[in-house]
Amino acid sequence: MCTNPGQVIQVYLRSLDNSMFPKDDSTSVVSVVECLRKEPYDPILIFKLQNSTTLYGPSDLDYLPTSQTSFALGFQTEHQRDMLVSNSDKVLRIDSTHKTNQHDFYLINLIVPDNYGKGCPVAHFITNYLDINTMICLFSSLKVKIPGLNVNCIMTDDDQNTFEAFNVVFGPNIRHLLCKWHVFRAWSRQLYAKVSNKQLVKEMKVRLKELLNVKERDAFEKLLAEFENIHFTKSPEFVDYFKKHYCNRVQLWSASYRNFPHASTETNNYCESFHNQLKTVYFQRKFNRRIDRLIRTVLDMETESYLSYKYKEINHMPFKTHSNRHIKDRHAKSREIVDNGVIQLTSTSWLVRSQSKEVEYSVTQINDICPSSDFCFIKCLEVSCMGLCSHLYQCNCQDLKSNNLCKHIHKIHSQKMKGKITFQSDNFQVEESFSNVDSESDYNVGHTSQFEQGKSPIPNLCFELLELMKKCSLLCPVMLKQS
Repeated sequence: MCTNPGQVIQVYLRSLDNSMFPKDDSTSVVSVVECLRKEPYDPILIFKLQNSTTLYGPSDLDYLPTSQTSFALGFQTEHQRDMLVSNSDKVLRIDSTHKTNQHDFYLINLIVPDNYGKGCPVAHFITNYLDINTMICLFSSLKVKIPGLNVNCIMTDDDQNTFEAFNVVFGPNIRHLLCKWHVFRAWSRQLYAKVSNKQLVKEMKVRLKELLNVKERDAFEKLLAEFENIHFTKSPEFVDYFKKHYCNRVQLWSASYRNFPHASTETNNYCESFHNQLKTVYFQRKFNRRIDRLIRTVLDMETESYLSYKYKEINHMPFKTHSNRHIKDRHAKSREIVDNGVIQLTSTSWLVRSQSKEVEYSVTQINDICPSSDFCFIKCLEVSCMGLCSHLYQCNCQDLKSNNLCKHIHKIHSQKMKGKITFQSDNFQVEESFSNVDSESDYNVGHTSQFEQGKSPIPNLCFELLELMKKCSLLCPVMLKQS
């Protein structure tokens, strides 16, 4: 493995500078590919010219009906390969763009979120066909390069070929999400085309946004039924379209079905940002004619991406989990909620009164412990909310639509933590109750606020003890079982 991918990329670019002399674009592309393949890490996944057989990579394209006219080039640098492998447990965004060359070939980009909250391109394909069979061949070349790749889920716009092809190659159990922005844009276009009443369009857009973002499954089913019943008589043409194209696959776009780890990703914004940078910043809004220049430019963007990532890594910049700033803000706001504003209904359900308006929010506990600890990205790290993550509670407030841990959930969890701290492992269970501390004792008088802020030594000592016990369970599992 190359120890300095940044230098390798620079070598790629110098090689490209020396190779882009032929006036014929096709000849130049062949020269570019040959130069890249001679580098210590060969980034070429697949390469096929029109009116030719596949030169590098899997030869499946040669057996398709479009074999004579198809063009395909896929490439992935070493850094991109490593980033794909290390971030494949989040969400892989796949999107394509055109108008990047005179042949109007498509540029397909695969992008993952990195640890710093930025989109990182991890592979690129240039092709003139987007049918499912061509896409299968392209993705197969990626699997040859990374045979053990496990992808958690992928996000696309409303294009079935991309997901179906990827699932054939890397599936069969890969989850599929639709980009919410593309979904709502499609709905809006159909509304303006099929509904003439502007006020009705406005009302329906509000309802559709609610359908997209509601988190609770029961609430979603109720809203969906109401939407169909209310608007079927007012705008039957749109409702027919909606039922035909979206009601039979709600799991792809409804937030109520996104109850699995997906790095809180709702849109393909990283892909759109990449396309915008390519065309606006690098091509300077000018029409690019040549494939060789497109390759050079995409690799140039990869250089900047790599250097930016390494700068953050070398300077030990903190990772950005989902909206750390927002989570801290919600935790701080939860302290403004008075204790008597919380009403416990059952052992797993509560009502939290709003501090600003006459409404109540329903909070329900759905898990005692996180069922997806290895893929959990939304956590509160405050001491008084120890163990809180996005998989433990549901709330019907609007703040939860973005997978935030709302202030109502923070309040409920911190109140529960006041009464009991529980740690469970495969080997033992430890419980420490603070509710039995004598409220009249010399120590406890006047220390409520300190405990609330995590300053009391009692919880800190307990946390340290639990951490020691965790380490013991990992280092000496046999001894713990025997004891």
